[in-house]
Parts: sequence; C-alpha cells; structure tokens
Amino acid sequence: FACLLGSRAPVNTAPVTVEAQPPLIMADTSPQLLVTVGHTGPAQQSSVAVSVDDHEVVRRSVDLAENGGYNLTFTIPPMTPGIHAVRVSTPDDPLPLDNDYLMLLKVRDNLPVLVAGTQDDAFFIQHALSPSDATPVRTRRIDPGLLATEPLDDFPCVFLVNALPLPGQAITALQDYVHRGGVVAIFPGDRAAPEDYNAFAFMPAPVQRIADNIANPERESLVLLEPLDPLFAGLKMPAGVSPSIAVERQLEFGKLNASSKALIGPSSEKPFLLSRNYGAGRVLLFSVSADRQWSDLPLSPFFLPLAHQAVRLACGIGQDQTQVQPATGFILSDIVSNVPDGSTLIAPDHTSLPIRKVQKSGREGDYSLVVDRIAKPGYYLLAKPGPEPPEPIMAVNVDRAESDLKPIAPETIPAVTGLKNITVSTSMDELLRQIQQHRVGRPLSELALWAVLAISMLEIFLANRASRRHATLSESISVAASGRVTTAVAATP
Repeated sequence: FACLLGSRAPVNTAPVTVEAQPPLIMADTSPQLLVTVGHTGPAQQSSVAVSVDDHEVVRRSVDLAENGGYNLTFTIPPMTPGIHAVRVSTPDDPLPLDNDYLMLLKVRDNLPVLVAGTQDDAFFIQHALSPSDATPVRTRRIDPGLLATEPLDDFPCVFLVNALPLPGQAITALQDYVHRGGVVAIFPGDRAAPEDYNAFAFMPAPVQRIADNIANPERESLVLLEPLDPLFAGLKMPAGVSPSIAVERQLEFGKLNASSKALIGPSSEKPFLLSRNYGAGRVLLFSVSADRQWSDLPLSPFFLPLAHQAVRLACGIGQDQTQVQPATGFILSDIVSNVPDGSTLIAPDHTSLPIRKVQKSGREGDYSLVVDRIAKPGYYLLAKPGPEPPEPIMAVNVDRAESDLKPIAPETIPAVTGLKNITVSTSMDELLRQIQQHRVGRPLSELALWAVLAISMLEIFLANRASRRHATLSESISVAASGRVTTAVAATP
C-alpha cells in the first residue's frame, strides 16, 4: 500500500546551486556568483539576496514560472584577503530549511607556493614564479627532507624539484594533500631512480627508465596535445609559434594510469608533460628537470607561463570541498589536515563537537580525523588550542534534491517502487478503506443484489422469448359478420 500525503499543491523556492567565478579570487577582483533558483508551485514573483559576512550586498527580483527555475549572475564587490561567509537567500516560504545557501570564499592577496628542492635545483623555478616582489606569487623553498613536517594545506601548489627519493611519511603526506585538492608538479633530477617515482600511488604513468641523449641531444617540439585542458585556460601563445627544447636526458613512461593523459609533447607516445586527477587534486609530471642539466627548458619562453598556469590551476581546484552536506561519521581530514591535538569543531548552535582520531587500515601510525555527526546546517568553525579565534572551515547545506516538492503522479508509483501488486491512495480515509477491504473483503449483500438484478433481467428476457413461440387466441379464431365464432383453420377453404 502506498499513500501520497502532504500538500496537494506545495510551494517552495530555494537556491539550488551557487558557483563562484573565477575560482581564484584576489583582493582586487569583483567575483561573480552563478546562482540557480528552483521553484515548486504556481508562477510568482520572488527575490534573491546575497550577503557577505552578514551584510547584504546585492538583491534582485525574479519572475518564477510554474514549477520552473531561474539562473542569475551576481557581481559582488571586492573583498579583503581572508575567508568570507557568503549567504544566498530567498524569502520565507512553507519550507524555510532550504531558503539559505551557504558557502565560504577564500580571498587571496598573494599565491603561496611551496618548492621542495635544494637552492641550486630550485633556482629557475623560483625566479620564474616570483621574478619580482610585485608578482602575486610568493614562493617558499624548503629542503626535501623537511617536506613531511610542512603544513601542506597552506599552499595550493607544491613543486618537487629533484626532490625524490622521499621517506614514507612525506609520500603519504603528499598523497593525502593531492587527494584533498592540492596540486603537485614534479620535475625529475639526477637524485632519483625510476623506482623512486613509482613509489607514489598518484603517478600518471610508471617511469620505465631514464633515457640519456647527452651525446646526441634531440630537439623536441612542445605541442599542446590537450588544448582544452584547464591547465591551459587563459594561456596565450603567439600565432604560429611552436616552442621547442633540446633534450639531453628525460624520463620514459609506460602505459598511462586511470584518469591520466598526456598534455604536452611531440606526440602522446613521447610526452613531455603528463597529468592525472587524483581525488580532488591533480598531479603534473614533467619528463625533464627544472634546471639546465637535462634540457634547456628554463630558457624556453614556455617555461614561465607554464609554471604560472600550474599555480593558477591549483588555486581553482578543490574549492567546493568546504561545501558539504549533513553526515554521520564525517571525515574532517578530507577538508583540512593541519588540526592540532585538542582542537574542536564549533557547530552553528555554538556547541563543541569533539574530533576523534581513527586508525586508517593498512597504514600504521596514520589517522583520519572524524567527527561523529554533522547534522545542523550552517557555518562550522575550527577552534585550535591557544589564543587564536576560531576560523570557519566549512559550510553545511541540506541536500538540494529535497527542495523539489512537485508531487509524484500516482500512476508512476509502480515504476518507482518496482512493485506490480501495489495499491495507491491519496488520502488517509482511502488508505484505511483499501486496507479494510484487503483484510475483510467486500460486503456480500452488495454483490448479492447485483446478482439478483442480473438474474431478474435474464429471466424476463428468456420469458419474453418463450412466449413468442405459441400462437395467440386472436391468431387461432375468427368472428364472422353474423357473429359466429369459427377457428381460423376451419375458415380456410
């Protein structure tokens, strides 16, 4: 038995999706919000407001069609560097739970980049990323041995410049960092052997060997094999220009792994740059080093813009990780890893939620940070030990699939449930009547009356047919003019 209850004509308006453009927001830019509004019910006029840090910055009126939606684009004023709480709101209606869509926007005044490598190995990449103090990119160089102790989440992009081999703790930290949304760009070097690259689970392809062409350097063209890839968004090259480099030594790769592709190279069989999506992040693997030991790549006009494109790609990846839905057993380490011991999560109702460490299977000494239950929509803050105030780390929104309140048609219930023997009702009274009828059966008196009626009609019909088979009295006798009664047969000559 299925019963369709609730309002026969529900009304609900809610922001369904909100996307910030561009993904990388600097302090001197005016970002845009692409908002999709969903509506259930008759056509009506409504409004949508955008607030930043509890201050309304823009509002627009919309005409909503019956059971339709609407797409809006809002331009919000430039914001100061930091994390800002953004709220997209619709007016009150019978379902107020989904009237607000919450998100966090991170505004940067510079782009911090971590470079792991010696000072000599990182010389060219550092000068390419930060040629002067006026550039927004800020590089921090560390020795590869310190990589396991560095808070990687502070950097949208990490460059490994002749940094391999790495200890197991650093490998695990990098893999988790990429899985959460970070970007790692790997330049090879003389310190590593092929097995040092293959120790990572996120490599785009296995490294088979290091080819040595010192005696006869090859000139290879840097062709964009995937020009529509996000890495090349906004990259402008002069028309007819095809950069090339002289290669003396390079990595040779095996078959590409899942979610991997060749981005640059003379051909896909001999790639110069490989890419792989891993979790919410991405890995870029170059076939030559970032210095002049393996090629003259640092002298190519392609080197500087390509390095900056990697940084901008990193700043645009994983932005939606802070927008989550209510969950039980929520894994906080998927969003942020730098959580000191003793930290707590502050819910929207100002209650403290403890953060537990759970041992990962197969990884001794490696833990996930888990919160037992994230239930209430709103902004959640991370409170660390010490005098620092709590900072927002995620925005929890209810599932927007529940905002569509259009009633389901009764005739579609069998297909939806996959049940053929199903009885559908649209009210409680009808449901109770159907259950009673199923358990007790229909009253026999009603069936008996219908049977008597049918039998009576059949009896009248058959009696009428039978009476027509015998001659009537008027047909068997006749009366003469003198009054004499005779049979019709006798009067016949």
